[in-house]
Amino acid sequence: MSTLLQHYAQLQSQDLRYVREHVSEVLCPHRLSLAGGGQSLETALFYRQGDSLGFGRLSYGAQVTIEPEPFQNFYLLQVPIRGKEEIHLHQGMYASNAQAASLLSPNQVFSMSHSEEADKLFVRIARQGLEAHYRQYFGQTHRGVLEFFPIIRFDEPKGQTLWRLLCWQFNEASEGLMLDSPSMRACVEETLMTALLELLAHNQPLRDERRQAAPAAIRRAIEYMEAHVTEPLVASDIAKYAGLSTRSLYAGFRAGLGQTPMVYLKSLRLKGVRQALLEAAGGSASVTDLAMAWGFGHLGQFAADYRAQFGELPSQTLQGGARRLRSGATHN
Repeated sequence: MSTLLQHYAQLQSQDLRYVREHVSEVLCPHRLSLAGGGQSLETALFYRQGDSLGFGRLSYGAQVTIEPEPFQNFYLLQVPIRGKEEIHLHQGMYASNAQAASLLSPNQVFSMSHSEEADKLFVRIARQGLEAHYRQYFGQTHRGVLEFFPIIRFDEPKGQTLWRLLCWQFNEASEGLMLDSPSMRACVEETLMTALLELLAHNQPLRDERRQAAPAAIRRAIEYMEAHVTEPLVASDIAKYAGLSTRSLYAGFRAGLGQTPMVYLKSLRLKGVRQALLEAAGGSASVTDLAMAWGFGHLGQFAADYRAQFGELPSQTLQGGARRLRSGATHN
């Protein structure tokens, strides 16, 4: 993990004032001080900004104390991958390390201390984006500030699930292509925000979703998918059109079709690509061109999904169509 986000270096410095100013620009204004004499900073900051999420990694190379101004516009998820940090809130002190992450909410007054060897991953989560996702996902307005319990334990089942998701997302942010595509970036961000709302303790009520979504609403969702199948869609787009919360949309698809709406959408797109490959036989179109046209940006995953659904690689479909075309021309 020591190489995560290495392509997104923002800062490497020993100058305390410069470090404080630069980190303030990425996160928020704060006081930064060395906790012991005879120390010097060896700060390294890496950061990749998305739409609602920013993925970062930060180490100071010294024991430091941080006193931020209360967040106004974002949440901060912090995951030490080496060393530890202490979070001091009015309700007490919380120790955070590789087995226990922290999630800080807007308007909280707190301070932090980092051990000398501390190296942490963090996700900056836009408050506006998370609150909007809460409203759409649950189909209700949040009451006051959405606030999470500050500690996430990775030795518990829900924490383990979140840790696996974070590992994948940080690796993708570091080396992958999904955050380059607006539609796939939206899916990545919605997935993490949904996981936070479903897995973690917070101060908001959860709507009772035992009522099934009406079949007519699910039909509207399917019709919308079919009409916009090549466009960048996320679950919240589909739910809004169908007049459902995102959570109800998922529940309705599971009950009626035994799969999620995004799996259903992927299947529609794969069928569209297959038909396009058959029609393109003998032409100049490539598998890559057609896959991209139908909304697939990760070509390796696309090929694997295509083979799982149709029993052959997309290149084999294109070649087979070309052979059939030549055979037909020969017989004519």
